[in-house]
Amino acid sequence: MFAKSVKSKRTGRRGWRFRFTNPLTHTRSWRTEWFAERREAEKALRLFLEDLERQAVGLQSNTCWKLSWSDAVARFLAEAPIGTGKRRNDLERLLTANPCGVQALADLCNLGKLTARCNAIAAEKGDEYVRKCVQQPLKQLSAWAASVSLLPHHPLAAWKKIPRTSQPRHRRAFLPDEMLDVLAAADELDALLGRHFPTSLVFKTLLLTGNRPGAVFGAKVGDLDAASGRIILPPGNGKKRNGMAFLPEPFVQELQGFLARRGKPGADESLLLSPDGAILERRNFHRLFAKAMTLAAVRRAWVDNADASGTDPVNVAMLLFSGRCRGFDGAPPKDAEKLARRKRHMEATEAMAALVGSDVARFCERRDMYALRKTHVSWARRLVNADSVKLQVGHAPQDVEERHYLDLVDARVAAQAVWDVLTGTRALTGERVQAEPLRLAAGAENLQAVDYQTDYGEKAGENAAARRAASVTQTATATATSVSASCRTRTYDPLIKSQLLYRLS
Repeated sequence: MFAKSVKSKRTGRRGWRFRFTNPLTHTRSWRTEWFAERREAEKALRLFLEDLERQAVGLQSNTCWKLSWSDAVARFLAEAPIGTGKRRNDLERLLTANPCGVQALADLCNLGKLTARCNAIAAEKGDEYVRKCVQQPLKQLSAWAASVSLLPHHPLAAWKKIPRTSQPRHRRAFLPDEMLDVLAAADELDALLGRHFPTSLVFKTLLLTGNRPGAVFGAKVGDLDAASGRIILPPGNGKKRNGMAFLPEPFVQELQGFLARRGKPGADESLLLSPDGAILERRNFHRLFAKAMTLAAVRRAWVDNADASGTDPVNVAMLLFSGRCRGFDGAPPKDAEKLARRKRHMEATEAMAALVGSDVARFCERRDMYALRKTHVSWARRLVNADSVKLQVGHAPQDVEERHYLDLVDARVAAQAVWDVLTGTRALTGERVQAEPLRLAAGAENLQAVDYQTDYGEKAGENAAARRAASVTQTATATATSVSASCRTRTYDPLIKSQLLYRLS
């Protein structure tokens, strides 16, 4: 093996330049090892040649640990099977930030240093941020690198997530009267702002299907199967399954009326639209739902003497939602009396917001548009068997019996149960009650299948107390059973662990 002593003109370092035969290409090559001692340089060259020999016979090379972090992240984002574009963007942002200071893939083996860095970040931003935004992306990249043989093993497989000190914030489901108030508030805002398409129709679709907003928002007009009464959703991505998404027959007619108002759109057009007729954007609709929920909470907390306060619930709701009062139309006034009147109006709005703010915050706490999915599951599980609910919303089976030995499960009963509770024909206890029908969204006024509900804007104050009293009876613990299918019943006793009870008679 020919070796020559060399010196770098740029850094002044001394090393040895070797000539050798490349095992992969079988050609003469040169390589420089920057060690002053020849024995150390020859040892480094032997390790390099061993890696080439391993690659020549198809074994894992140890040079993979030297791959820079930026190159590893770029390859991960380009080749890894990431479910959605949003998730890919989030991973790119989190991994590029590199809060743990990883320089090469070899740094992933130093679990002690990574844990110490995560503890320091947790002291600043909280343990939940570290678990979701630091450790989870690192473990995902490490697992992918091992799965494609970029690394010989998963170096972070045994890395434990830092202990959680904060309590997880679970979403809360809506009660029937609360859900009606939110839908009525959405209709009120639609009328006030002159929106072309109703937002309450979108919220009811999410509630009745029980599926994730991303899956429902991507549905096309051709995906609505009126004959079977369902929205045909794609299978889903990985563990994020989509359900059957059945709809009650009256609501299918309401959707058809909405489509007829749009002039019979094509099969490739979006089934649901934003208020201005554009494609649905999930983040925008989260804000629209939050506004409607805030207005509903303000109306529920509205006091008796509010009419004499010089303001209205919409102004108070917008102040609580955005942190500032709504503006006034037209040019700024110059009249002193008009300026004083506007000032009194703003002061009354701020005073009323301070009065009802705590009640509104309690109503909206741990609730967002995704809570409609939890509301569907919570209502349906009280009235029908759990297997129908899982099939409707897309939850994966948990054991061998659910995966292989369940048949004849009807997901329609879950959607129908939620519809019955929403329209007031059935209480959460399972009892059949006589109630006024649910109001239709804009665009379905000509349909005769469902009658109108009394206008919320005029009778909100009169009906709020009655609905709150009714909700107390609906949330009472029930131990009876109700028939949910032809040969099975659903138990409501939480002490009984079995989900299905089969009748022998």
